[in-house]
Amino acid sequence: VVLPNNVGSVALGSGAETSRAGEINVGTKSSYNGTSYNNTGYRVIGGVHDGQLAHDAVTVNQVNSVIDAINTALSTSIPHIGA
Repeated sequence: VVLPNNVGSVALGSGAETSRAGEINVGTKSSYNGTSYNNTGYRVIGGVHDGQLAHDAVTVNQVNSVIDAINTALSTSIPHIGA
C-alpha cells in the first residue's frame, strides 16, 4: 500500500506499506505486543550485486570483507589480539 502522501514510493509484497515519500518497502510493519516485536513481515532481497557508488547499499559479503581486513590489521599490529 502506497499512501497518498508518499510520492515516489513503492510497496512490494503482501502487506507491504510505505511510510514516507521516496521509500521502497518489501516487508510489513513490525508490531509490538507489549512484550516483544513481531518481525515476521521482513523479507530478504537476494541476488544483489555489491554496492559500487557512495549511496549504494552494501552486501553482507562487503561487510565481512571489511571485518576480515580489520581483524588482519589488528592481529598484525597487535599480535596478542589475534583474529
